[in-house]
Amino acid sequence: MIFTFYSYKGGVGRSMALASVARLLAARGARVLVVDFDLEAPGLEMYFLDPARAAATRAAPGLVDLLQDYRRALSDEAELANPRFKQLAAYIQPVRPAVGTQSGLVHLLGAGAREGSDAERRYALAVRSFDWQDFYFNWKGDRFFDWLRRRWQDPPQPGRPDTSYDVVLVDSRTGVTEMGGVCAYQLADVAVLLCAANQQNLLGTRSVAEDFTSPGVLALRNGRPLQILALPARLEEGNAERAQFLLDFQREIGALGMPAALAAAGFSVADLA
Repeated sequence: MIFTFYSYKGGVGRSMALASVARLLAARGARVLVVDFDLEAPGLEMYFLDPARAAATRAAPGLVDLLQDYRRALSDEAELANPRFKQLAAYIQPVRPAVGTQSGLVHLLGAGAREGSDAERRYALAVRSFDWQDFYFNWKGDRFFDWLRRRWQDPPQPGRPDTSYDVVLVDSRTGVTEMGGVCAYQLADVAVLLCAANQQNLLGTRSVAEDFTSPGVLALRNGRPLQILALPARLEEGNAERAQFLLDFQREIGALGMPAALAAAGFSVADLA
């Protein structure tokens, strides 16, 4: 399954939560891919690697390079004959490899090559100038992300590096953005919405949850439902306003943010806080 981690505002611990979940799943034997889709403020590698290894990972190609290579293949017949973007393993780095008989691992599809001042400038320009509407309307962006979903979930193929995973965790940019829309509308099976304990986050998260479950988004997903898991974040046990915020959270989001399976198992908002 593919889980997109999203927050309406920053500072809620979204990336840290994603990294912790990745480690827990790998410890239980799962093959996990984490994807840094927070392209304007990347850095997911820092949650897994020491500074030297993180720098080496930032020097490697990632998601932005994959998108550029895909467009290059559609515009260049020579490149299309042997498209670089289909060599998906070239963009993915191991950050927690399987050890001995343990099968669990964590791989990273980073934001893109940006180590060093020149590479960082090229990366920033690529992100600022990337037109998502153009990508979808003129470069068949929906087909690209459908292909990417399949590659992540298909069984391994003979003669091809294994780029299939049990779980994919996508770190999405905050706010109402086109990138956030791509992460949820097309990629995700489940959207994990982290909400800090204030009214701005609460109302924004409710609005996003309503959008993600709207008939329009369901149509964009060709009828494939998007489950929502909304979580109160950074809510300290000893906070005097904890109980009131949980009541507000239940009132504003309630069943909209609680998957039916968890509700049937008896989970409440307080259990997830």
